Amino acid sequence: MNHRLFNILLKEYSLTIEDYNFLNSNLSIEDVIKLEKYKDKFEIFKNEILKIKDKRILVFGDFDADGIISTTIMYSLLKEIGVNVSFKIPIKSSHGYGIKKEDITPEFDAYICVDNGVKAIEAIEEIKKQGKVILILDHHAYETLPIEENKVLHPVLLRDKTPFSAGYLTYLFYAYFNKKHDHYFFALGATSLISDVIDINNSNRFVLRFLDNLLNKEYFRNIALFERYQSVKCLEQISNDFVTYLNAITRMDVKDQNIFNQLIFYLSDRNKFDLDFSIVNILKDLNNLKKEEVKTIYDFIPKTESKYVITKLEAKEGLTGLIANKILTTDKKELVAVFSKIENSCLKGSIRTLNEMNLLSILKEDFIIDGGGHEKAVGLTIKEENFDRCKTFLENLKPTTSRKISLEDEINFNELDADYFKTYYTFTPIVNNIAFLKIKIKNFPKKLLTFSKDLKH
Repeated sequence: MNHRLFNILLKEYSLTIEDYNFLNSNLSIEDVIKLEKYKDKFEIFKNEILKIKDKRILVFGDFDADGIISTTIMYSLLKEIGVNVSFKIPIKSSHGYGIKKEDITPEFDAYICVDNGVKAIEAIEEIKKQGKVILILDHHAYETLPIEENKVLHPVLLRDKTPFSAGYLTYLFYAYFNKKHDHYFFALGATSLISDVIDINNSNRFVLRFLDNLLNKEYFRNIALFERYQSVKCLEQISNDFVTYLNAITRMDVKDQNIFNQLIFYLSDRNKFDLDFSIVNILKDLNNLKKEEVKTIYDFIPKTESKYVITKLEAKEGLTGLIANKILTTDKKELVAVFSKIENSCLKGSIRTLNEMNLLSILKEDFIIDGGGHEKAVGLTIKEENFDRCKTFLENLKPTTSRKISLEDEINFNELDADYFKTYYTFTPIVNNIAFLKIKIKNFPKKLLTFSKDLKH
């Protein structure tokens, strides 16, 4: 083992040698997930579900990868226990985020919100007025709960400081309810930790390490279909392809609810290989269109040396988050905020970071009209006249912890060997969603460099 690099990486990612050895052992899912920690809260929420088992239930999700995944797992759980259950993924352009008053219809007696609900005040009031039931599984920030605590499953209520995506929390509850683990739904749930930019500089790193091991051992056709992989090789593929794909198609200006229905039905049945390929092609076309739109807009954004990018642009609703993600990852920025105009002289913005920042702090400012999200990904609405105030606030937002490594940590070219790369690689699945460590290489021989004809690459 390259001890110099090994010690640098341990320090950078706050790992002890015991952590490292554990991460590189032959992990089982029981080693990684301790369901007993959440037994009390899970048991309460399980009983609330059993109380409404004989009712007609609607699972109401969200239009991003985390929302799709949490809806899939909750819908599957309820189907398995014989519930008369349906689901709905709202269309972003015509409905917007979260369950609303108009979603409460005579067709259903009870509602389970996943990846939304803690801010659905009007819908909850309407449900109570009609004598119906609502349960909420969410991970977004809230000030006060809108319903009784026993009807809510939220990371804060688990008394666990580890941040969860809604999809992963839904999987944990699924496993507790069934008293057994399921590798396929675990893979979906853990993937949502990646999709929602959840901080993994904590016990979540063990979850993603196990996912990485699992995806290298098992072939999940349901995941692999989207890019026609022969196998799913690593977390980077999942992050760059499957997650990006889901986020893109669910934020398109989709008019046909059937597209979302097909997607959930497909993901919820690992044995169903006869998905209507016309639907797959529609989804691929939408995804390709969105990628092209994002690329076109990205190409027109002025490039800057600043680590913070805060910009206004003309973009369709739903694109700002994708553009912010592209700038963040492509240009290696520390914070990116992208705003676009909407009605009533307002701006809708998406803010992203991979640093140790709490983006939720901006939602307490008096110029915020509406907003939500979590520490590393926030969506908000402001008046256009308040853009400069918002920009100033973000420019003064600093990481809660500074990088533990400096650029003084350089590696001589003659230190590079197979052992060096093996050492670096062993850490990469652990630090997914964290800005990758870059170390300068000194004394690189010029004779090993080859340039393209235009000298740009």
